[in-house]
Amino acid sequence: MAYKLLPKPESTHSPCSASWSNIRLEPTKKKVLLFIPCIFTTIVNLLLVTTIVNDWTIQGTYYDRINRDRASVQILVHILAGLLGLAQVSTLRNLVNYYARDMLFQHKLTLDELGFYNALTTSQINWALPKLRLFVLLITAAVALGPSALWTGALTPINVIAVNKEHVSLFVPTYSNHTADYWQQGWFNANVPPKHTNLGMFTYAPQRERYNFFINDGSTASSLDGRPQVFKKGDNSNFTYHGRSYGMGSSVGLVDKGLTIHQHIIAYSYFETGYQSNFTCTRNISSASTFLPRFFYLDTNAPMVYLFRSASPIDSTIDSGYFVADLSTGQNITAAKTFSTNDTAGWLANSTKPLVYLDIQGLGAYEDLKGIQCMGQFIPTKFSVDVDVVNQTITVTPNTAQGVVNIDESGAIAGAAGDSLAALSLISTNSFTSVLGNMFHDNIFNVKQQGTNETDETLLLRGIGESVQAISDQYFFSLSSAQLMIANDTRSEPVIASIRAIRVGKDSLIYAVTTLNCLVVLILIFQAVWTKLWYGLLKFNFADVKNVIVGTSQGGGQIAQIVEDEYKIQGSIWSGEASDRVAGNIPVHIVQKAGTLAVVAILEG
Repeated sequence: MAYKLLPKPESTHSPCSASWSNIRLEPTKKKVLLFIPCIFTTIVNLLLVTTIVNDWTIQGTYYDRINRDRASVQILVHILAGLLGLAQVSTLRNLVNYYARDMLFQHKLTLDELGFYNALTTSQINWALPKLRLFVLLITAAVALGPSALWTGALTPINVIAVNKEHVSLFVPTYSNHTADYWQQGWFNANVPPKHTNLGMFTYAPQRERYNFFINDGSTASSLDGRPQVFKKGDNSNFTYHGRSYGMGSSVGLVDKGLTIHQHIIAYSYFETGYQSNFTCTRNISSASTFLPRFFYLDTNAPMVYLFRSASPIDSTIDSGYFVADLSTGQNITAAKTFSTNDTAGWLANSTKPLVYLDIQGLGAYEDLKGIQCMGQFIPTKFSVDVDVVNQTITVTPNTAQGVVNIDESGAIAGAAGDSLAALSLISTNSFTSVLGNMFHDNIFNVKQQGTNETDETLLLRGIGESVQAISDQYFFSLSSAQLMIANDTRSEPVIASIRAIRVGKDSLIYAVTTLNCLVVLILIFQAVWTKLWYGLLKFNFADVKNVIVGTSQGGGQIAQIVEDEYKIQGSIWSGEASDRVAGNIPVHIVQKAGTLAVVAILEG
């Protein structure tokens, strides 16, 4: 439409000029209040970031209280998140309001544009706006919901696993001199009676008293698929090992009740020192080891007794031997003997030299075990023991062998572990079958099922070596359990416990809130600096109904006259329709008129 240009108002000077001195501008203190919401959100934001940096969590009784009353906590979270989101959105809306108020004086705005800015400022959806502005308004309204949602995620308590803040310790076995009479005994001369409790049977002659545990571990030392083997702990604690035990972890389930029954602890880990045994086996087809018949009874049901004389893998010296019996007709016998290097220095350090040699021989159904010789090392090692209290599993991992103090400088413990297979051979009977032979065959079968590209001979030797390692691990475990339950020879070891806890907010959402808050603060600071703290901003606020009505009436009847004239041309009258484009396209401006503020129309044409 075309308008005639109206005469200029009495004064259109800057609001900072002398002629405007009687018009009160927006006070500085009110403009400074615009920073208060951002200060509030920034303080909360910094606290949230600090929880991430310092790994702050809520534990103990507060954890229980929050989990018991999640509904009430979430209500508080939504209220606080709503306030924080409102603080950021209101800051941006006020910036839009300040911009539009300045535009209304410095330039001009149509009534539709004024309605658009009013909707942005007051968070209302004005459906009567032109389509493009309505679309922008709807997008803005949707985006305005985002800050509150982000704050909700950043403030919502989430369950996490955290490190326990309290000092926790665990008793682990030690081998001190005052209990040496216990742990230095051999299986054949142990005079300390075994101890039976609800947690199991404990003894210093494990090869004799816990024979089945050794055989079971040796039979299942290797898994069928090559993954770490899973096997039951050798007591009544109901824990299982994932992978080799290395004889570690005896304390778990026996002396850790304060940890396993703790309602919040789900896992813990600690360090324990012991030996890492490694056995490498080969076949010596020229071995001089023999089974010599000694007693043969005319009764066919009587056993045939042989003297097993073993040739040392070190220097081929023949020992005095020991007797084995066989009830079968096929001489189904398996026997073993241990030879030590007598290298005392080797027991005291991380020696790479073999310290134990095993001679394994078999006859009849166990002919494939003939001439097997294994070399064993026992490296003092610090192990990491990881305990999953919930699933009752134990994982033992060698940590380091550097600078580790030997738990037994005499070498008695490592020597007895290396001699365990020979001890089992002496204790074991060979009637119609050989228990040791079957043990080896079972584990060799497991190894062969792993589907590797090794030869049958290599698989056989590896199966035997892993069996012997499991037997030595069982000895270390049995001895350490006896130290705990019989001798009570222990020391305290620090424990790192993983505990059920609560963390405030998800990290990614906290970072998202931080980004949003920084953006709002930067926009606010930029606008404050750019406008010199909104210098010259009038108190007149188009978003206030009183301001609009009074300001328009001060401008006279120009706007009403323009609307009336335009509708006369169209042959109609103004009906107050909100979507009226005739009124919406009228440009308006704030001026000083008769010493006061007035909203007037600016006509062009």
